[in-house]
Amino acid sequence: MRARQLMTRPVITVSPETTIVEAANIMLQRHISGLPVVDATGKLVGIVSEGDFIHRGEIGTQRKRRRLLNSFSDRVRRRPTLSTSTAARSPRS
Repeated sequence: MRARQLMTRPVITVSPETTIVEAANIMLQRHISGLPVVDATGKLVGIVSEGDFIHRGEIGTQRKRRRLLNSFSDRVRRRPTLSTSTAARSPRS
C-alpha cells in the first residue's frame, strides 16, 4: 500500500495564524487527523495533528508521568551534590 492510496484529496491546509479551535473544527468536520500548516507562499511550515491536541499542558491534557519515573527524578533532585573542591580532596580507591 502507498501513501497515495490513503491520503485525503484535495489537501486541506491551515495557516500559522489559524487558531487551534479552528484547526480542531476543520479536522472534525472533514474527518481528518492532521493538517499541513503552510505560509502565505504555500510553503509547508509544519503539521498539526490530533496528537498535538491530546497532550497539551495549556488545556490540562498533558501526559501523566509514571510513578517509577517520578520516584527516580525525586531521588536525583534530593541527592546532595558533590562540589569540585570536595571531589578533589576525596581519596581515590
